[in-house]
Amino acid sequence: MEKKLILHPEAEKELNASYDWHQNNRKNSGDQFLNQVDLKLIEILKKPESFSVDEDGVRWTGLSKFPYHIFYIFKAPVVWILAIWHTRRKPDDWRKRKDDIE
Repeated sequence: MEKKLILHPEAEKELNASYDWHQNNRKNSGDQFLNQVDLKLIEILKKPESFSVDEDGVRWTGLSKFPYHIFYIFKAPVVWILAIWHTRRKPDDWRKRKDDIE
């Protein structure tokens, strides 16, 4: 069964806003940021059950060069990306998105 990756609409907004911020404030680091996210999403898609998991079944992993975590739920065959979250933001604001997953 082939796995599929779906970004929550709010995670997609976070990704775009973070890209814009990095591109405009850190001399073209937006492309580096997107590359790091893409590599991590590919890694998640290949082995979704290999990252840390909390009591609610939410998994997470961090980017290596940027202070962001990717939070997701794996309900085979779908990997639901809940948030692409800067580590200095209030940590649980994205949790309500879990209720949006079918």
